[in-house]
Amino acid sequence: MTSSLAHRPAPARFRPSQEVGVVDLRWRAEALLDDGFRLALVTAVAEDDGAHRIVYLFTASGPDRRVELVTHTAPGGDTVPSLALLSFPAGRFERELYETHGLLASSAPPAPGRNGTTGFAAPTRHSWEVDATGRAATDLVDVVEHRHPRSSLSHAVALSLAIEDANDFAVPPPVAAARAILVELERATNHLRSIGAMCNDAGLTRWSAEALSLHREVLTLNEEITGSRLLRGAVTPGGVRLRTLPEPRRLRELERVATEFRDKALSSPALAATYRRRWILTNRHAAMTGALGPVARASGVDADARRDHPFHPGTVLVNTVTSRRGDALARLEIRVHELGASLRLLRDLLPEARRAVGTVSSAAFGGTGHPMRGTGLVEGPQGTIATRVELDENGRVENLRVVDPSFLTRSAFTLSQRGPHDENGSTVDSGFDLPDPAPAH
Repeated sequence: MTSSLAHRPAPARFRPSQEVGVVDLRWRAEALLDDGFRLALVTAVAEDDGAHRIVYLFTASGPDRRVELVTHTAPGGDTVPSLALLSFPAGRFERELYETHGLLASSAPPAPGRNGTTGFAAPTRHSWEVDATGRAATDLVDVVEHRHPRSSLSHAVALSLAIEDANDFAVPPPVAAARAILVELERATNHLRSIGAMCNDAGLTRWSAEALSLHREVLTLNEEITGSRLLRGAVTPGGVRLRTLPEPRRLRELERVATEFRDKALSSPALAATYRRRWILTNRHAAMTGALGPVARASGVDADARRDHPFHPGTVLVNTVTSRRGDALARLEIRVHELGASLRLLRDLLPEARRAVGTVSSAAFGGTGHPMRGTGLVEGPQGTIATRVELDENGRVENLRVVDPSFLTRSAFTLSQRGPHDENGSTVDSGFDLPDPAPAH
């Protein structure tokens, strides 16, 4: 069924791409970081002359700002300027550049290729994004969904936003509202699973069963709305596919049960004894590593893409809860509070989103005759997902980069190991809710 919703051109977005020389890269990056930007993504593109084009995406809030710094290696050169002394996440991205492209980050001036030939080290890891090159961008939604099973819907939205941004296209408000609802359902699904696991690790099997019962109810709701318990196939570039939406009465009942569970859980001496002052991630370490999502907010880092980089205005006023304690109990409390906030936001968005039920966007993204680029930022269950795409004149992918929040939060997980904790390491995994590292291929 073709949607009757009218599409509209995307509003102009402040997303300049600034070409900088390798000598100027460091001070330009430092100026952005000092102005409140964070380094969200780094990607490399091989060029025909043997050089590499390196793109650094910086983002900031208040308002939504996105700036790209673009630099080039010399033809045949194998070094890029290092930003690791300015930004811990930059060091993570630079290691990845070495593993996937053989490019070495160095504080020394970049050198040309050895003996005039390509001096690259052999890549040690194959990036799955490379396999997307040459494919139609709209064919990649299924790929990102399966690469990131815990947050497949949020990744699909981020990719769709990047493709739409590249094409200067904005979906109608009801479609954006429907997407926001689906993102909150995925957040509730993940938070309930994590809460149930943490209650189980603390020996509170009854409360764990209650959380997992709520988890199953949300999964059932997901399937009713989209046909998939994991919400797969519900979002496409330019549109959304919904079978139905729940009645407000059902959501209010879910909120009531979630509120009762919150009141019991947060007053539990057993949970406090298990998690208070354990596996502490300090505010300094959370900010330094670039940690994202509930883990960062539990350590006092107030970052939430729903407010900072909204794709629907209804999410701007989301009630973001933070804590300065940074222990495992704070991470549990943040998820419990966010569960209720997600259900309230979902209910608030229902009236507008109902216009998108039973419709499928007819938008088709083909070639425009010139290269395009776009970014998508979405607050997934584990934090902000950053996706960047470059398309050729025929609408096919020239470069794709996806940064899952776990890429940065994993370093914070390592730092939280310092301090007193039990031999039962499963509680640490439950508190951070990190997915297993994706295979290289």
